[in-house]
Amino acid sequence: MAFLKPGTFTYTVPPGVNTIYVAVFGAGGSGGTGSYQATGGGGGGFAGGYLKVTPFQSFTVTVGAGGTGRSTAPGNGNAGGTSSFGTDLTATGGGGGNGTSTSGLTGLAGGAGGIGTKSANVAGVVYSGGAGGRFLSTITVTNNNNFGLYRDWE
Repeated sequence: MAFLKPGTFTYTVPPGVNTIYVAVFGAGGSGGTGSYQATGGGGGGFAGGYLKVTPFQSFTVTVGAGGTGRSTAPGNGNAGGTSSFGTDLTATGGGGGNGTSTSGLTGLAGGAGGIGTKSANVAGVVYSGGAGGRFLSTITVTNNNNFGLYRDWE
């Protein structure tokens, strides 16, 4: 069974099932906006593994929503939502990217990656999401009245 839309749901273990595999993904953060510099949102964390259960046991399932985009500039993006399966698996959402209309800055960081966690009841793995792309520098080049703008993204 898969829960693919953001929200809160209940999962009930079917009869005859004693072990389930669960994977939860935190939602990604949205990117920042800016007239000079903007960075990407971070990826959500991950937690997954096998969990011993009993038939008819119920779990609350939460699916986090992706970070909402910005409609105005400048500004930072919004964090993605946290996803979880009961109290055994949690994956936080990625952080929102940064944005600014200030020129001359270097090294503007992207949104932080989310974090996965699991309880001792789960035989599995956890991973952190990747950080959003960051802004390194702006270089202005002039040559024979031609103007060029180069942005170096990592």
